[in-house]
Amino acid sequence: MKVLFFLAAILNYGMLFSQELSCVPHELYDSEYEVMRVISEDENELADIEYLSETLQLVVIPDAQVEFPRYNRYKRMGYTHGFKLILLNNTSNNFVLSGMDGRVIMQRQVFYKNEWRNVESFDKTPKKICGNSLFHKAVIKSGEQFLFVAPCIDGNIQVKFRFAIGASVDKDLSVIYSNEFEGYINESLID
Repeated sequence: MKVLFFLAAILNYGMLFSQELSCVPHELYDSEYEVMRVISEDENELADIEYLSETLQLVVIPDAQVEFPRYNRYKRMGYTHGFKLILLNNTSNNFVLSGMDGRVIMQRQVFYKNEWRNVESFDKTPKKICGNSLFHKAVIKSGEQFLFVAPCIDGNIQVKFRFAIGASVDKDLSVIYSNEFEGYINESLID
């Protein structure tokens, strides 16, 4: 019995360091938990980005893994890592980001049938039911960088993805799009 326990512990330990990103089954994907901000003390988390001057830049690095926050829904289901997104503010302005319930809202989009479409429409996102939801204001200041993690989704159709985020300066709302990246999706998740 001790030998079996020891072998199971070794296998689990080895899986922690596996480079293979485990994708969330499309049946478990939930756009409400799409992107989570990660507070990182490690400067190396943000060091591998090509900076563009005077832009608010959203960069997706699908090959880089980031651990989901402790109480994240996917982590509780056994999916420990997602891929890295970085929001860089290389402007002299502070931007107010679209947010709800203490989190920044980003929409994953898929290029499907020659047009960009949302993945699992925000119509499925819970509506704001409490006054506190309306008062959440996420601000990325000039020179700041935010690190996010997003799940890989399983699927049978290879597509191009990007993320979109709403940001405003002086109430002028702009949509910022990330770089495009390859992935898979199940058609049932396309809006």
